[in-house]
Amino acid sequence: MNKLACVIGLLGLTGLLLTCGGCGGDLATVSGTVTMDGKALPEATVTFRPAEGAVGYGTSDAEGHYTIRTGASDGLAPGDYKVTVQAYGELPESAPEDSEVPPPVITPGKYADANLSGITFKIPAGGKNDCNIEMVSK
Repeated sequence: MNKLACVIGLLGLTGLLLTCGGCGGDLATVSGTVTMDGKALPEATVTFRPAEGAVGYGTSDAEGHYTIRTGASDGLAPGDYKVTVQAYGELPESAPEDSEVPPPVITPGKYADANLSGITFKIPAGGKNDCNIEMVSK
């Protein structure tokens, strides 16, 4: 009887794990283009911050395109998000290769603060969301 209880318990646990493995299925696809002063902003870190819950993040490519991920899954849970964006320039050629000096931030500081950036998006359940971000350097 104990073996049967263990087998039933393991089958139940396996079923629960398989069911929860798809729990991220309600994530909405979020992508867009980030620009500064009308030009694509490559290598920018784009972060979607909800009031509570998991933060979504992505990095823009050479054309400024980004796709948001939450953990290991593509997309975001439905809800309201404040967005931050940060991009860095290159170190000056005069900087030593092993320099501990960080590269210069090229995006204005307000875009790194979710409460100051002024960038917000409401993400509805399911579907594809195009969230283009236009920033100004001044």
